[in-house]
Amino acid sequence: MRIESPERINSLEAIIVQEELRRQGHDDWVMRPGNQCIWVSVPRGGFSLEMYYIFQDGRLVDVQID
Repeated sequence: MRIESPERINSLEAIIVQEELRRQGHDDWVMRPGNQCIWVSVPRGGFSLEMYYIFQDGRLVDVQID
C-alpha cells in the first residue's frame, strides 16, 4: 500500500478509496492523484488493474476499471 503525492489527494476521499479496496480484498496497491479522480493501480499476475475513483461533492459516484 502506497500513496504517491498525498498532499494532492483529498484525505477524506482517500479514506473512502482505501475502505473500498479493503472491502474488495486488495492489500497491495498504489494510489495517486489522477485527472479529477483518484487513480489506483493494483498489481495482478504480471499486469496492473487500473481503477479510477471519481468523486463529486465529496461522494464516490463512479469507479472506472481498465
